[in-house]
Amino acid sequence: MDSNNKSTSNSQQKPTNDTKIINLFQALLQNKVLFALLIICVILSFTSEQFLSFNNLTNILLQSAIMG
Repeated sequence: MDSNNKSTSNSQQKPTNDTKIINLFQALLQNKVLFALLIICVILSFTSEQFLSFNNLTNILLQSAIMG
């Protein structure tokens, strides 16, 4: 019984950082629209000082809130 536990623990190794990064890129490639949105947000955050400000993020959340 102990030998079975050792063999299963060896086969269930934790993913490395490289594996996690590869899995992230595979998930982003499967969701191309989400990936495009992420790229746009990164570009806009570097080009505008106001993009990631608290006031702008609050404004976006208020405008996208469902009123009802």
